[in-house]
Amino acid sequence: MIRTGLLATAAVLVLLSSALAGCGSNTGQLPDLYAQSDWQRMGLRGSVSSLALYELSWEDAFGRIRLAGLPAIDQSTAFLPTGNQAESRYYDMAGQPKYSDVFVYDDDGETWLECVSYKSESGNDSPRSPQWSYTNAYDERNRISRVEGYDYDTSGQKLAKASWVHIYEYAADEGKIVRSSYSGTGALQWKNVTAYDGEGRASVSTHYDQNGFAGWSDKFKYDAKGDRIEWSRYDSKGSLQWRDVFTYDDNGNEIRCANYDYRNKLMWEAVYLYVAEEDLEGFAVNRWTEVKNKFDSRGNWTVRVTLEKKDGFGGSYVTVKEIQKRVIGYFP
Repeated sequence: MIRTGLLATAAVLVLLSSALAGCGSNTGQLPDLYAQSDWQRMGLRGSVSSLALYELSWEDAFGRIRLAGLPAIDQSTAFLPTGNQAESRYYDMAGQPKYSDVFVYDDDGETWLECVSYKSESGNDSPRSPQWSYTNAYDERNRISRVEGYDYDTSGQKLAKASWVHIYEYAADEGKIVRSSYSGTGALQWKNVTAYDGEGRASVSTHYDQNGFAGWSDKFKYDAKGDRIEWSRYDSKGSLQWRDVFTYDDNGNEIRCANYDYRNKLMWEAVYLYVAEEDLEGFAVNRWTEVKNKFDSRGNWTVRVTLEKKDGFGGSYVTVKEIQKRVIGYFP
């Protein structure tokens, strides 16, 4: 059974209950919340040893892309041969490391036991000072049962008492997983109740406050391949707040995302193009429909251009919103 780390603690707190979306009316099949390796979760193909993400700067020159300045590194990740993260680093705008998350596993390299976040002092890799951590505990069926978060004092020592605790409850007969968050003193802060379909994909995830009142609910839909195609947010009264619709290519790469408001009116639409780096300079934006997506020899994207579709000029047009570059290393 694979136990994985995640790139950011914030993602852990949200995605464990809502990112596995799906639809179904019968009692669901409870998933193993850590069944995927980080390679799988991040959509990486092949035995990836390292991944660095860069933001590219550009200018619009007569409807074509003109690259400007050096790539700015945003984050980097080193992987274990098991496909899980060993360490993820995050950088400031000057390209200096701000902090890093180090993941600790059992001897199998798969059972995720702890994550320690270190703050980089004065922009250097060393020395590093721990700022917080969380540890995972599992029940007799190897399911995540408890996560404890800890703070550190100014000398880098872990405080004896946890600052927060998450408890997991598995209601197999109802097809639900309940995650309860408590303060370090044991006071309930909130609960997430997630219902799953017969494929072990979350269909509805509802967030409750400490008094048992629903704050919001997320509902999801998937296509036949298991890719999430809709994510809808509802308020405490059950009224639609917004809806995201996703489109993928034949290999599961996201190529479009459309956002709708509570009236089901289109608010924005993003288009994702995957290109080779050498094709960026002089790229004609208005010919984006002619682009054939390109990937590396393992099937991973190396440059992604995010376009935003807009109305105007008697129809619709696109502008460049973001350009990201990935440098990927592989195990032999």
